[in-house]
Amino acid sequence: MLTQLEITSRKTVLNGKLYGAVGAYEALCGSAWFALDPNHKQNEAIVDLNLAPVDESGRVIF
Repeated sequence: MLTQLEITSRKTVLNGKLYGAVGAYEALCGSAWFALDPNHKQNEAIVDLNLAPVDESGRVIF
């Protein structure tokens, strides 16, 4: 689950070429933080997730 998103810079790409109703594309730079429940069935395939430290809610933050 995404818990935080920080965009530190953005710039228009391809000289602002428009793509129909979508408009111009942008390149974004920044950081994203996630939290996973190491006991959730969907996360079983993540190697050694159960060995990672957890926060107060029992989730692995990265």
